[in-house]
Amino acid sequence: MRGKMRKMGIILLAAVMGSFLAAGCGRREEGNMAAFRESVQTEEAVAAEDLAAVVADAAVLPAGEIVGVTKNFSHRNFIDNIGFILPTGWTYDTYENINAGDGMNAGEWGIHVYVNGDSQSRISIYGSTSALEIDWENPEAFITGMGLTGVRYARETAHGLENVRTDWIIFDPLEENYAYYRVMSVMEVHVYEENSEVMREFLKGINIVCAAVQEEA
Repeated sequence: MRGKMRKMGIILLAAVMGSFLAAGCGRREEGNMAAFRESVQTEEAVAAEDLAAVVADAAVLPAGEIVGVTKNFSHRNFIDNIGFILPTGWTYDTYENINAGDGMNAGEWGIHVYVNGDSQSRISIYGSTSALEIDWENPEAFITGMGLTGVRYARETAHGLENVRTDWIIFDPLEENYAYYRVMSVMEVHVYEENSEVMREFLKGINIVCAAVQEEA
C-alpha cells in the first residue's frame, strides 16, 4: 500500500509541477509559469521557494518523502533553470565552470543525482553549447510531464562481475537558446531494476526553462 501511495504521490507531483513549470523557452506564458520565469531571472532562492510551495501542496505525499529542487545556470546571456523531484534517500550536487564563458565544453554545467546516495549510481542532467549524437540502436521517443521532448537510448554492458546499464536522453533544443541539454544515467543493472519505477517518475519530472538576461536600463 505504501508503495502504491508513493507512486501516486510522485505522479501527482509531476502533474502539479507540469501545470506550474509548464514547457520550455519560447512557448506561451501564463499565470504561474510567467511568475516562475521572472523568479528565474532574479534569484534562484525565489524559484526554489516557489517549487517547494508546489511540493507542499501535494498533500497525498508522505511528509518528507519527496522535495523539489531547482538550480540556475548562466551562459551566453541566458539563465537556464533545471528543476526536478528528489526522492528520499537520493542526494545530488551541482557543478559549473563559471569562468568558461562562451567556450564551455560538454558537461561544463549541470547536476549529478545519486540513487540512494550512492556515487556509483549516478544520473547527470547537464547542459552544453555543442550537440551530441548517439549511434546506439533502438532509440525511443521521450517526453517529460512538462513537455520537454527528446530521444532516449539504453544499453547494458558487462563490467567486472556486474552488468551496467547506461541510458541517454537527448533533449530537443530549447527555443531561443544556445544550449543543448541531456541526461545520462549509469548504474548496475540490479540497481536500475530495483529503482525502475522511481527512476521513471524522476525522469518524467525533469524540467528546464530558460530566460534571456534582462539588460539594465
